[in-house]
Amino acid sequence: MAPRSFLSLPCELRHNIYEAYFALHGGYVFQPGSGKLAEANGQPLDLALMYTCILIASETTDLLFKYNSITFSTLYHPEWRAWAGRFDYLLDCQMKERHCLVIYLGRFLTPEITPNRSLIPLVSPSPQRRWDRRYGTYEETTRW
Repeated sequence: MAPRSFLSLPCELRHNIYEAYFALHGGYVFQPGSGKLAEANGQPLDLALMYTCILIASETTDLLFKYNSITFSTLYHPEWRAWAGRFDYLLDCQMKERHCLVIYLGRFLTPEITPNRSLIPLVSPSPQRRWDRRYGTYEETTRW
């Protein structure tokens, strides 16, 4: 009896073989340095079966992601620590400049043009508290 071709197998059986081939313990992990996916143990992806012919490639296009989870993690690079410090410093300077501007132009502010402070905590409560801790409340800074 002549050996049968892989493609002559029923579609359901081929999909069972694909699942056994592509399903990995631990799934895939995103490698931030290279910007590529790798197996959980660090090995590169084995895509040889997908490159055998066009029919197999079309049948297995989405199976890598169907049978595996993808893990992303935060990225740390030593050079970025200084950038984060600079960003924090510039953000702090910008907040101080805004504070000085409010103090300088505070006498021109009327109740109609001041923001409704009750809406600020709904959007982001922590920046308002941080502002009050650093620079005092709006009422304290506008007293003359």
